[in-house]
Amino acid sequence: MIETKRKRRYPAGKEPIYDRIFTRHTINSQILSKRNGQPDIHSINISDKVSLNALQTEIEGDKNGMSNKKLASIPFLKSELFAIEKEFKNFNQTRINEGRAIIKQMPNNLHEKKVELEAIFDVRKLELNHIKKLLSNLSKQEAVVKNQRILKYGTRGSAKLRNGICSEIDGQKVSVLNDILIIDEPGSRYDGMRVSDYREFIVRVWSKATQKLIMKQQEKIDNSEMDGCNAKLNIQAPLPDFPAKCINYKKLKRTKNI
Repeated sequence: MIETKRKRRYPAGKEPIYDRIFTRHTINSQILSKRNGQPDIHSINISDKVSLNALQTEIEGDKNGMSNKKLASIPFLKSELFAIEKEFKNFNQTRINEGRAIIKQMPNNLHEKKVELEAIFDVRKLELNHIKKLLSNLSKQEAVVKNQRILKYGTRGSAKLRNGICSEIDGQKVSVLNDILIIDEPGSRYDGMRVSDYREFIVRVWSKATQKLIMKQQEKIDNSEMDGCNAKLNIQAPLPDFPAKCINYKKLKRTKNI
């Protein structure tokens, strides 16, 4: 189970109703409940971003606090707690109107309902924080995988098209800026470069340099007893730097995805 001791609103034992509800909802949570350090059969797939995003919306709602055309869990609980505070305030106002002294402690029925809602609210907050942490970790993992793919085979000029327009080149994302195709990949040294400049000043230069290295290696193979048929010419020239004569368009304007 996720550590919850420091997330409790009240010290253990001070509010027995809170303790009971908090513990029950934590154990029954498909997000927080674990057995032997692993999610049980009722838990969610922590590597499924779609499920995690859906649960996040279910708990905190959209920008209006809504989920499936109704208040999400946290906004709903906030409204219920506000209603209890308002009811207590009205209760004391009635006493004032009747010439009686106000009371500082809520009547038992209101207090019990309040701490019960607080316990559920606190568990939902724990769930939300844990979901956000899981999503953040997944995004970091995806970024690592994506960065490993960027320029993995060099600057060959290998592009992917979407709707007839270049959307990726050599593993680098391509976006449009004022009708100009640019590389839009923060993990790339060519981030912000115009695709046409990339092809002319990077792909062409790198391809020629790589071809020269391959030819030199082939000469060594031809002049030795090495079996050329079995030799692996997996040779790549160093990647060129971002040419000073090329413009970094991302530093000029914001881009839009294709």
